[in-house]
Amino acid sequence: MGDQQADTAEAQPDDSLKERHRELSLTVRRAMFTLLAYCAYCLTIVAQTDEAFVLTGGGVTLPVVGATVDIDAFLIAGPIGLVVIASYLHIFWGKILELPSLPAQERTPILFNFDDGPARPLRFLILYGLPPIMMAAFAWKAAVQPQAWLMVAAAIVVTAATVLLWGSRNGWYWAMPAVIALTTSCAILAAYSAPAELLGRPLKLERTQFKEAKLRDVDLRGALLGYTDLSKADLRGANFENAHLESADLRETDLRKAVLSGADLRRADLRGADLSGAELNEADLSGTDLSGANLSEVELYGANLREAVLSGANLRGARLDRADLTRAKLDEANLIGAFLNSAVLSSANLSNADLSRAYLVEANLSGASLVGTILNKADLHSANLSEAFLYAATLSEAYLFVANISEADFSGAKGLTCDQINSTHPRGRRLAIVDEELNCEVRGASEPSRE
Repeated sequence: MGDQQADTAEAQPDDSLKERHRELSLTVRRAMFTLLAYCAYCLTIVAQTDEAFVLTGGGVTLPVVGATVDIDAFLIAGPIGLVVIASYLHIFWGKILELPSLPAQERTPILFNFDDGPARPLRFLILYGLPPIMMAAFAWKAAVQPQAWLMVAAAIVVTAATVLLWGSRNGWYWAMPAVIALTTSCAILAAYSAPAELLGRPLKLERTQFKEAKLRDVDLRGALLGYTDLSKADLRGANFENAHLESADLRETDLRKAVLSGADLRRADLRGADLSGAELNEADLSGTDLSGANLSEVELYGANLREAVLSGANLRGARLDRADLTRAKLDEANLIGAFLNSAVLSSANLSNADLSRAYLVEANLSGASLVGTILNKADLHSANLSEAFLYAATLSEAYLFVANISEADFSGAKGLTCDQINSTHPRGRRLAIVDEELNCEVRGASEPSRE
């Protein structure tokens, strides 16, 4: 790891040589401390959260001075400053290497002039390790942007140049330039053509304050937003695909037509939020509070809504096919025209909810509470209503063909007819509880007219 110095020209170095060596050594020392301080300063900025990438006009805060600098400007000026300072250091260290070697006792006592103990590996680290490491840090910070490959390419170029410089000082200058140039070209090409997800990283925004922020159409795919305050923010059209929003505060947030497919929203607070027209396919909303939220025309295909609270929510026309709503609270919710085909609603609370014209084909409503629920013209073809409690529910023209109503309680149900009962699955209807005054003659299942 040691740089080679010129052979000793004289047995006893003259005073001019020692003075020249001293001047260059002091310059190298100043440049070394400048480089170390600059790198430490930049690292404190790189370590800050990614809030600057999200907020319009946002920037990174400079330590000590407290000023705010645009993040894009920092990611341009930072690497340039690093290259300038490192080049300055290398120029003067190269001048020292060109001088005839002095005896150890005659050298100016700076770190770079010592060859024993930890001095040599430390010199190697500062000269040849620190610039590539810092460029990698800049590339990591920029990796959330679509132009991340440019910083990656710059980091590769600096690393290749550093390796080439080290090689030129250690005896293989003529052997390596072609190899370094070829490697660098291939790396740049790979960085340019690689998919963004291979070079990128998620935005780290945990516990950040975005209350009432204007973030319309912002791209936060895969972002880490756990415990973040986004209450009352304008997030219309925002992209949160596969984002992590567990326990986030989204109360009264405007998420109209936002994309949250595959997002982790466990235990998030979405009370009063507007999600009309949003996409939440395969999203995890288990334990999430959506009380009073507007979810009209929302897409929730295959979403996990186990134990979610949707009391009083507007789900008119929502698509919840194959969604898991086990033990969810949907009391007084508006589910008119909602699609719940093959959805799991076992033990869910749907009391006083409006499911008029809803589609519940093959839905699992076993043990669900449907007290006072409106199911007028609802399609319950092949649905599982075993042990469901439908006291005072309204079922005018509800379609119950081959539905399983075993031990379901229809006491006080309104609009229920014998034709509907007789259209259900034969094995279950005999065990269903219906009002005596209905006085149905139980017979084989026959499909009633939908007209």
